[in-house]
Amino acid sequence: MTVTGESRPLILVDVDEVLNLIGFSSASRRHLAHHHGWRRGKAWSEGREYQLFVNPAHGRLLRDLARSTGAELAWATTLEDAANSYVAPLIGLPRLPAVIPAPVGEKAAHAVPWTAGRRWVWLDNDEDELATASRLARQAGQPHLCVPVNPATGLTARDAELARTWLAGGANRANRANRANSDDGADGETPEFDDVNRPCGDARCPWARPRGGLPRLPR
Repeated sequence: MTVTGESRPLILVDVDEVLNLIGFSSASRRHLAHHHGWRRGKAWSEGREYQLFVNPAHGRLLRDLARSTGAELAWATTLEDAANSYVAPLIGLPRLPAVIPAPVGEKAAHAVPWTAGRRWVWLDNDEDELATASRLARQAGQPHLCVPVNPATGLTARDAELARTWLAGGANRANRANRANSDDGADGETPEFDDVNRPCGDARCPWARPRGGLPRLPR
């Protein structure tokens, strides 16, 4: 699938540590699956098996972001088009265009030319990839916004709001908020997700608290 000829902005979405949060303890995953709609799954790409732990709430968040901004969602993940077969059905996303190839450590070098000059927002946990992507886009004079996602929490509503603000034309406000987001992400803080996040670590939480807090996603 290609984006050539389109004029809409793009929202590039990574999978691991953004939508796929497999770093939680097994007790945390059981709790989240039972009470908060998280889903387990597997993916296969180039003969390699990947474990998946995702939530449809992220699919709803991304669909709403695309709908409200007129942007097009696209995969920017090392799973490449396999994300359409294994991730999209679990979180309720349609088939999306995908950056191909998207090798580990070289994703940005392929993704930026692939966008064909369109404005883009990139949601990714890999700050090195985002830095490379931003440098390449600046060299090409291409409007863009990199949103670094905290791998301890995955994609949050605050991340989506940064993208929404920038896509709506408030680039300066989004960039200021992005810098603030990077500065205040201390360990132990759980970013809000539709006002239902609650920090864990007290007697109400029967599971071990992961580094950075445990995201509580809406049903």
